[in-house]
Amino acid sequence: MWRRHRVQSPTEDLVKLLSIVFVLALAACGGSKQPVSSPGPVSSPDPAAGGGGSGAATSGCAREIAIRCANGVDGCDSGRTTEHVCVPLDATAGPPCEQELALACPAGQIDACLRTPRAAALHICIFQ
Repeated sequence: MWRRHRVQSPTEDLVKLLSIVFVLALAACGGSKQPVSSPGPVSSPDPAAGGGGSGAATSGCAREIAIRCANGVDGCDSGRTTEHVCVPLDATAGPPCEQELALACPAGQIDACLRTPRAAALHICIFQ
């Protein structure tokens, strides 16, 4: 016989519409199944601290970035380091890091070979 159709309220229509929009939004945003890899942190030098950023927040010289150093130069630009770190203008490289002797660096500086990851292949003082 005749069936009665239930009349939907505007609220039920709105809930259905929002559910469809939500599913479509999830489908549009979830397209990539590969993990997202970041290019790595980049140093943000602190001019007040002698020009060096935090030691763990640097990236290799292959990454084309420029850091500004208040009291030195980027070690990559001068070819003295393998990481973007600030090096004093008058710093000279010593023996290879394989020779386990640490340089006595002035306050606020550290031997690049002692940092993790290592910032240079040779012993040289860098800003911390």
